[in-house]
Amino acid sequence: MKRPIEEDDVYETLPEHRCEKLSEKFARLWEEESKAESPSHLKILARAYGKQVMIFGLLCSLTESGLRIVQPLCMGGLVTYFSPEQDGVTRQDAYLYAAGIILSSLIPVLMFHPYILYLDQVGMKMRLGSVGLIYKKILKMSKCAAFSGLNGQVINLMSNDVGEFDTALSSIHDLYKGPIEAMLIGYFLYREIGIAGLIGMAFLLAFIPMQMWLAKLAAKFRFLTAKRTDKRVRFMNEIIHGIQVIKMYTWEKSFSALVDKVRRKEIDAIRGTSYIDAANYSFILISQISRFIALMTYISFGNVFTARKVFIVYSYFMYLNESMVHFWPRALTVVAEMYVSSKRITEFLLLSEEKKRPRPERSTKEVPLMTNLPNGKIPSDEKASEEIQPRRIVCETASEKGVYLKNVTALWGGEDPNSRQGINSVDLSIAQRELCCIVGPVGAGKSTILHAIIGELSLDEGSIEINGSLSYAAQEPWLFESTIKQNIIFVEEYDEKRYHEVLKVCALERDLELWPFGDATLVGERGVSLSGGQKARVSLARAIYRKADIYLLDDPLSAVDTHVGKHIFERCIRRFLEDKIVILVTHQLQYLKDIRHIVLLNAGRVEIQGSYDEIRQSNLDSFLAHTPDEAQEPKSPTTERKLNTFNSQIDYYESKDNEELEEEKEEQAVGSVKWTVYLAFFKFVRNKCMIITTLSLFVLAQLAMTGTDYFVAQWVNWEESLNLLNTTGFNLTDTLFSYLESLGNATDLLAIISPDHESAIRRQYQITYGVLMAILTYLVIQRNFVFFRMCLMASIRLHDRLFRGITRSRMSFYHTNSSGRILNRFSKDIGNVDKDLPISLIDTIICFLEIAGIVAIVVVVDYWLLIPTIAVGLLLYLIRVIYITTGRSVKRLEAT
Repeated sequence: MKRPIEEDDVYETLPEHRCEKLSEKFARLWEEESKAESPSHLKILARAYGKQVMIFGLLCSLTESGLRIVQPLCMGGLVTYFSPEQDGVTRQDAYLYAAGIILSSLIPVLMFHPYILYLDQVGMKMRLGSVGLIYKKILKMSKCAAFSGLNGQVINLMSNDVGEFDTALSSIHDLYKGPIEAMLIGYFLYREIGIAGLIGMAFLLAFIPMQMWLAKLAAKFRFLTAKRTDKRVRFMNEIIHGIQVIKMYTWEKSFSALVDKVRRKEIDAIRGTSYIDAANYSFILISQISRFIALMTYISFGNVFTARKVFIVYSYFMYLNESMVHFWPRALTVVAEMYVSSKRITEFLLLSEEKKRPRPERSTKEVPLMTNLPNGKIPSDEKASEEIQPRRIVCETASEKGVYLKNVTALWGGEDPNSRQGINSVDLSIAQRELCCIVGPVGAGKSTILHAIIGELSLDEGSIEINGSLSYAAQEPWLFESTIKQNIIFVEEYDEKRYHEVLKVCALERDLELWPFGDATLVGERGVSLSGGQKARVSLARAIYRKADIYLLDDPLSAVDTHVGKHIFERCIRRFLEDKIVILVTHQLQYLKDIRHIVLLNAGRVEIQGSYDEIRQSNLDSFLAHTPDEAQEPKSPTTERKLNTFNSQIDYYESKDNEELEEEKEEQAVGSVKWTVYLAFFKFVRNKCMIITTLSLFVLAQLAMTGTDYFVAQWVNWEESLNLLNTTGFNLTDTLFSYLESLGNATDLLAIISPDHESAIRRQYQITYGVLMAILTYLVIQRNFVFFRMCLMASIRLHDRLFRGITRSRMSFYHTNSSGRILNRFSKDIGNVDKDLPISLIDTIICFLEIAGIVAIVVVVDYWLLIPTIAVGLLLYLIRVIYITTGRSVKRLEAT
């Protein structure tokens, strides 16, 4: 590869893989499914792709299983051909057996990888469709969701849970393929070694209930881990957004202790999953022990080994190990985790939209507005009011524009009425070309009225009737990663004249002159490269640029200087929007003198509404005395407890070059992953003795496994030699002696000839085999549990180091890195370290040591076989280099 893969090198997404198309499909399926008695996200996955996945999977899986079952029989026939005492296998039969071995190995490989590619693509579609479904659900929910603690859950759903669909499909067919292979293998084992084979299989299958129990337990721990991860990610999200306050008050240590407490609870759940993974990796011994039991039972029945029987028994138990010990429990675990993830997504999708964001009733009939009443008061009819159901009606095409609130009660919070706050029995009528200012103390419910009008807060009582289109400027300004110009235009069509007028009336022209690239200057995800006042004006400009009939402005003047606020009020609100309906929430009482419609709120109720003079003449103007000094009001009762981002009023980037103004792209590493990266991970263990012990256990376990197999091979040679001597009647010939010498047993000839030593030697082989199996069992179990414990220790310290790193970073780091990018390190990346990295590491180490053990045995048996081994190894290494270089670059591109 001449250079790393960049974003421009990636091909256009295929039409069937586009998220828009998939999300529409899933939204349609979910709309149908939501009408069922028990809706399930898993059911829509089955409806979307279940049929083709099952048909294709059955075809490929059963073909592969059949060929795998046939291969040991071909191997046994070929081994029989090379046995000196055989006379039933011809050369032609040997060629057919060899061809059968090749085809039974080649065909599954040619089928398996396209099959896995297809399943991976379907899993990707499931993931993308689910992400789109979650995103659509978020858009339908009100801001109540943000205050109910769903932020961390949503982040975890979209970064971790949906990823289960990528891996689950490749394992789902192992659920039925494993038992089918087990039945076929049991039949052929019975044919070869009789009841002994079934006894060995019975021991193996006896562990399946334990594996199922562990899979169920893993799902429980997975669910618990997900809940605690949600809490940690939600907490980290609040810390990242409030980092400026934390640094200003030097609260780093206090928050570090809180994060550590949350992380420890999460680790307790992850530890359970890790120990289950260690137990699953220990189940590889079941096939070894089952094979040991089968062979010992076979010998105890008075039978003797032959090379053919050992090859077949070894092969079948190896396949049984793969299908029932490795892949089947893995499939149980993965499918259980997918079920948990799907269940969590279902619970999220079933969150009530009716209470959180009621759908407005669209009407083409103009709503009559009552505007000519004294002081704007609306007469109430108790009987009529009782019959009115809470509703929100919008008629954008009405000729007479206006907003009409009748007996509106809308409360934030849960079901407990004592803990809910908001607005109560509010009557309000605002006619065309009218400016209405809503004032009152903090927590009076000013922003709540706007939320009720736009539909972000459900109505408990009363009705809201709107004639005209809406545009809304939120109390807390928001920006997205793009240019200033795009942040203002947003989704509207570009109108150059209106755009420049909006810049002028929102006092942004001078700010644009300070930047070398003007309105083409890039801003960060949270607008952190702008001051609080600049962000407020850009957010206001976005709302003003949209052509609407009714403008809802939630305290846009608090974050700006006095002279800028006066400019915005006079030139934007009073002049530019003079022919529109404007509902302005404000604490700036100096602008109220000429306003004819002022609404004074207190404790969620309208105390009085009228002109400035009418309110001053009443006895209620004392409520206004405290408003000028208040900067903001919370959007809900829980907001006071939430950390808010305090934006510096100093333009951090005013003196910087435009290159520094841009949101810095995350640096993408190039080349291979250096060994120092892996060493750095193990350094986080901070226990050299544990690291050395773990590596020693890996090496010793592999030596024990390889040594056991080599010992069995020597035992088989001895049995073959003994059998050959018995069949020849001790008439040794030069050919026979040469054969024994080639087996390495010529020196034991005298012992073989003596019948008195046969049972003693066989007993010695049995005892040695049993001791080796006991040693192997101990080493493998110790290796697995110590390794996963070591990885967990490294993960804990890595997270702690990462948190210390971000809390000790300068604010310039947060100015140039979006909150989403930082949070991704604590959600997806830490999740990979907690869960995926230990699995990948143990698989890699075991695979490497197994290859080394195989090569060692090949060299011991016949060093000439080292030549083709090296050739194949070089070919595989070349393929690995090509894949790793490309795959690593793509993964890095995905992570940035």
